[in-house]
Amino acid sequence: MSKKNIFKVNAVEGFALIEIMVVVAILSVAAAILVPRFLRNEIKKKQLECQQNLQALFTAEKEYFEKNGKYTEDITVLNWSPVGKNYEYQFIPMTPPSGYQFKCYGNIDNDPATDQTMINETGTLIQISDDSQK
Repeated sequence: MSKKNIFKVNAVEGFALIEIMVVVAILSVAAAILVPRFLRNEIKKKQLECQQNLQALFTAEKEYFEKNGKYTEDITVLNWSPVGKNYEYQFIPMTPPSGYQFKCYGNIDNDPATDQTMINETGTLIQISDDSQK
């Protein structure tokens, strides 16, 4: 019969403080690199929303012109509504026969800068100000 030592205490192994500090340091560096990149991608996604809505406005205005032979003076006759809620849209009629411009603008990352993009009657998108560039 074998004897067991009833007084022996089982040793509990764990992580040393330095090991935990190294892991925290690595996670901090990873977060410092990845979080700004993630935020930049979110801004780009919101900017894409603006560009797609401007393209839809361009298409609606082009169809109106083909049907009526002139550009609209009132955006509401296009029966268009924006997708998303990050931007406001503005219709800028030009002196005939020049055409028109549509502009979207919004503060998409809660800083003082605004994001503005414009499209004209030729379908050219122009980034007026980029909120992701600080």
